Amino acid sequence: MLALGSSGGCVTTLQQDLNHVNGANLNVDGRYGALTRQAVINVQRTYGLERDGTVGEKTAQTLSNLTRYSLAFPQSAPANYPPSFDPAKAGAWAKVNAQSYVSQFKPDPCTDFVSRALAVAGMAQDDAWWDPDDSVQRYMHYPNLSGPWINVTKAAEYWVGQGWAREIPLDLRNPASAVMARPGDLIYFQWDGSTHMAMVTGMSGTTALKSEQNGGATPPFSTDGQWHLSYSRGQVPVIDVSAYKGVQAKLLHWNEQPQ
Repeated sequence: MLALGSSGGCVTTLQQDLNHVNGANLNVDGRYGALTRQAVINVQRTYGLERDGTVGEKTAQTLSNLTRYSLAFPQSAPANYPPSFDPAKAGAWAKVNAQSYVSQFKPDPCTDFVSRALAVAGMAQDDAWWDPDDSVQRYMHYPNLSGPWINVTKAAEYWVGQGWAREIPLDLRNPASAVMARPGDLIYFQWDGSTHMAMVTGMSGTTALKSEQNGGATPPFSTDGQWHLSYSRGQVPVIDVSAYKGVQAKLLHWNEQPQ
């Protein structure tokens, strides 16, 4: 834990990371002063973490992830997601229904399953996302035009584009790199032209657990499975890069609290 008044090499590293990740322009002096604290709050605010100005496990891991992948700091903080939406309710629904949900739309229903959980939890019914009937028609007749309700990439772009969630890159070889996840957050995977999306439904220590539907995997669902073993055919871990060329994972993290 680093906080106002801390000093030493860890604070020096923190200041370097803050300068790299969010252009804080801090004097790297190893002293956790008011300017360093404010830079920490800026990161916490932008990436949906509790804004307490201290660097605990979640904030430290988030900074590590961002620094590892050299991501530029967004210029604007995320907006409030709709007050009707309860991420924890979405996570609870996904956990209960992962084994039994039957999609009306497609045999590989990962994003449809996630969208249904979000809708049940009160997500605003924006026509750009909510219109499943139209999305189904587009999916059936023009697969490249499928909408956010059932398309992994377009779903991620939609939630980030609304400003309600931020992308945090994850290290597939480090289960704790998703320690900041909360039930209702989304994890999406990309590799060799393929994608997959799952919902965080709990934690086991520092490892996020996910529930999902996945018609291309064996078994075709998962309840409270470890996030870094997602989308496995025949239980082949996604961390096996020989099976999943170029694989990467990102967390879509809803705001921790009102901005």
